[in-house]
Amino acid sequence: MGVINLSADSWYRESVVLRPEKAIDRAMILAAQGAQIIDVGAESTLPHADLIEVEKQWQRLEPVIRTGSEKGLALSVETYHPAMAQRALEAGAQCINLTGQAEASAIYRACAAHDAAVIICYVQGANVRSVKDLSFDQDPIEVMLPWFEQRIQEATSMGVQKICIDPGL
Repeated sequence: MGVINLSADSWYRESVVLRPEKAIDRAMILAAQGAQIIDVGAESTLPHADLIEVEKQWQRLEPVIRTGSEKGLALSVETYHPAMAQRALEAGAQCINLTGQAEASAIYRACAAHDAAVIICYVQGANVRSVKDLSFDQDPIEVMLPWFEQRIQEATSMGVQKICIDPGL
């Protein structure tokens, strides 16, 4: 998976590309280097980073998704906003990298309707931006297994057929 962040605040510095046309160029390079999926996002997951309104995220992501899709790239969009997920899938994204659970049902339904994959990220909180203190008082696998089982069951019950899990944070 290649990663492109259209957010100056991203913690993964090597992935930051601030202009859509440069992000498209970067996506093509990542694909040529062997990336089978290109994950794009427009809001940093860092707690101190600015929250970016969905419309502003969309302005950054839309040309990358549309052009990348036209060029045959498999695109994943990182979001926890149902409106962003819906727009991304309509524009040609094939996967949603889900970084929150507060509105996961709407995103699962959108993925099912578009025969898209979903990456379910382990997030302690409503979304990745609301995580305060991570709690792993016990073996993290023992905590994550039932958490993922519940989310996978919900996603499959809504018709999602392609699911990946990301232990994330």
